[in-house]
Amino acid sequence: MSLTQNCDIYVAIKDEGINRTIQLIMQQRPSLFNYGTNDLNSHPSIVCNPIDAHGSVRAAGNPLLTPIKPVPVVGSSPNSFIPACFQINDFKIDFYKNDQFTMPQEISLNNQQLAVYTKISVGLGCPTPDELRSFLESIKIYKRIPDFRREIFIPTRNLNCFSLEFFATTSMKLGPSLAKLSLEDFEIKDLTPTEMENMIECYVMLVAKLMLPQIEDMLLKEMVKTRKLPDPPDPSGPEINIKISPSAQVPNNPASEDDQLKLFLNIDYLTMAYTISQLSGSGPKPITKIEKPRIRTGPSDMTVAISEDGFKKIFQAAIQGIKFSFEDTIGSTFTIHYKIVGKLKGGSINFENNYMEIKELDIFWETFKITFGVDVPTIPIIPSGCLDIPFDGTVCSPGYSLFTKNPDLSIPIDVSGFTSEVTVFRANLKTWYTTYAGGINKWEFHLDPLLPIQIDFVDLADTIADKLEDFLDNVINILSIPSWAKAAVDAAKDLIIDTIRAALDIPSDILAWVQTLLVDVLDLNDNIWKWIKDFFDVQVALFAFEDPLTVLPETDKFTHIPALKDLYDPVAINQTINPPLVPVKLPIEYIGIEINNNELIVKADIGATI
Repeated sequence: MSLTQNCDIYVAIKDEGINRTIQLIMQQRPSLFNYGTNDLNSHPSIVCNPIDAHGSVRAAGNPLLTPIKPVPVVGSSPNSFIPACFQINDFKIDFYKNDQFTMPQEISLNNQQLAVYTKISVGLGCPTPDELRSFLESIKIYKRIPDFRREIFIPTRNLNCFSLEFFATTSMKLGPSLAKLSLEDFEIKDLTPTEMENMIECYVMLVAKLMLPQIEDMLLKEMVKTRKLPDPPDPSGPEINIKISPSAQVPNNPASEDDQLKLFLNIDYLTMAYTISQLSGSGPKPITKIEKPRIRTGPSDMTVAISEDGFKKIFQAAIQGIKFSFEDTIGSTFTIHYKIVGKLKGGSINFENNYMEIKELDIFWETFKITFGVDVPTIPIIPSGCLDIPFDGTVCSPGYSLFTKNPDLSIPIDVSGFTSEVTVFRANLKTWYTTYAGGINKWEFHLDPLLPIQIDFVDLADTIADKLEDFLDNVINILSIPSWAKAAVDAAKDLIIDTIRAALDIPSDILAWVQTLLVDVLDLNDNIWKWIKDFFDVQVALFAFEDPLTVLPETDKFTHIPALKDLYDPVAINQTINPPLVPVKLPIEYIGIEINNNELIVKADIGATI
């Protein structure tokens, strides 16, 4: 059975890949998972659990903890506070079947459920006897100050800590107008006394029951939105707007099985808009380009499949925006300047093993102009010289000759506005791992049309031949001839036309000459498709992104989580971080594309280290 039998788009995410991603984020943005009073950022080594920060974080001097309020000492005077910390030490996801962590006996992961594991640590400052004695002495000094109201922080490098491990199982069901979330079970491991554990677990379940309906409403609102995808790296790339919805044709959506979360989606709306306006792709060219092999085994961290019907929607949206343009001049004594602008229309697509078959595709030629520049041998029409006329004296004539410049004659042929049919052709998709100057690596997706491809130019040669015949028949009227030489030029019309034909090397059969010009000289059919192949396969990626991929940008502010707003230190949380927090990046270890008779499949793996 194909992956997309009941949907346009199938997405499967492996729990192992998600957990690897979480670890990479924890290492590169530790302040998202570690919270402590402001003083602990100066001494992060004394928190409950060592913080595994990436080397780039430490090299930048980034804070490892998000600042929270210190804990007040009740009844103290002046008001006194002690340091505290809260850490998320571990966070994992497990899709059915359970293999990412060991569940306690009190809870189990059932079919079509996903499990969440979290380990947290909480620390509270506890001054040593020496630290407390020193602090009490300072209190005596503070009390001598009239009206002293300053809040006092009790300095200590001693934290008392405890850890808790939480396990939860959840389920989810999505449909075109459905979003159902459930917290199935919740367990705190080995918390004593048992009554306290039961109390906390009951409270968590109560909060979930009251909060989940709000999340469901938010999901429903988000599902009906049309979204604009991020702009592509190449400015000539497409602007994409898309609306998708969960499929109702599967019993479980999403499905939690085979250690994966599987989503089944349909494309409800899709538009693309883009223009290719140059003969050659702009921007830097890669230094190296390889097809990178996969090094892992088993299911990929992410699998995305697009059904043939789903891809037809994408194809039709894309074909509307493709436009190409090229212009050049060839030759010296006899020059040909051409300017051609076309866009694709219609077309249908079918999947075969390893490639796509495209047929019924037309090209509409918005602009199709050819200008012949000819250096015609000079033709003397009126000789120069002087004549003695009795009684009138000497009369001199400057003479008159045609074709004294180089080129002498410009013959424009404009056949814009016709449509050509493209023969059935095949194409596949390639994934390249490229390296650019400066050590920039990218994953790039390219369309690779398989040559040869033939274009039926209909009666193009006949049309050009007719226009050229008309030009030659009316050449005398087209040339700028002074009125005093008009009669002499008319008398030499046959000589002029024969001379132009000879310069152009036009035989008596002008149609055969035009056909030879299009096929052998301009090589129009091959040049167009070689350019299109080069453009898509080499120069311009359908989609590209840097490796490692930035998932959280550089920022000079701490992340504010609304649920924790009452815990933040109101002053420290809003201070500018200098230098800024380094960006969080994910190494993309592998991307591969395959096409079978039913669908196009993209597989990707996340690397273990950055």
